Amino acid sequence: MDGPGYPAEMADELGTTRANLSNHLTCLRECGLVTATAEGRRVRYELVEDRLAEGLRILASLDLPGHCD
Repeated sequence: MDGPGYPAEMADELGTTRANLSNHLTCLRECGLVTATAEGRRVRYELVEDRLAEGLRILASLDLPGHCD
């Protein structure tokens, strides 16, 4: 939400596996919510619209039952 990122670093920050994060990023890319830009052997992901970050912050702050893995 705070700008472009790389899967390995995002997985570490979020406390998940790289494979799990990769699956989620693929889904988000297919939904048109993030873009992927190849940078040599790495891929940088970022939100397609900066305004999405605020919506994500609101969703993250909600006290909802269950959790996402």
